[in-house]
Amino acid sequence: MIPRKYTWTSLITFALLLPAALAGPDSWMPEQMLRGVVAVLTDDWNGDGWVDRAVLWQPSFDDDVVNLYVFLSGEKPLVLAGAAWSGQMWGTYPSLLQSQGGFEVVSGNDAIGRNRWRESLTVAYLKGRLHVVAYRYQSRDTLDPQNEFECVADFNTGRGRRNGTAFAVVPGPVPLEKWSATSIPAPCRAR
Repeated sequence: MIPRKYTWTSLITFALLLPAALAGPDSWMPEQMLRGVVAVLTDDWNGDGWVDRAVLWQPSFDDDVVNLYVFLSGEKPLVLAGAAWSGQMWGTYPSLLQSQGGFEVVSGNDAIGRNRWRESLTVAYLKGRLHVVAYRYQSRDTLDPQNEFECVADFNTGRGRRNGTAFAVVPGPVPLEKWSATSIPAPCRAR
């Protein structure tokens, strides 16, 4: 029996990385490549019965840009450059979270300074490809509790909310490979 404190994702990640760790410096995967792995998540997002993988990889420790690599079984790998932001301390590392029918790419700062924020993209497999189906941004000022901001855009329903005020979201879900900062709805960009 696996103790409850270990998740399937952490066990699968460990199993995937163990051979490289045991093989030593001349292993099948270069050490600098392994050091760049920030987060790994597995599931069967395309519903074909095989394991799919999402990996957040940081090209350089000095760089704050993190790329997303998605490996769907039977399909070409998908890369989204600059999918997340990363700081250099706990509370600023990006993560991948499981969500219904897909996963979330989460960036944020909950560790340093007065301006704390969290940004997430929800990704799901629709009509034969991965799409960004929701975007969320939250921020707060630790010295001014009244200064909060929240914007949520649901590309599936076409609805969004900025600090409680509704707005229309156009277009529908955005193919993941076409996502960029310009895909963020205007009400969520103006803070």
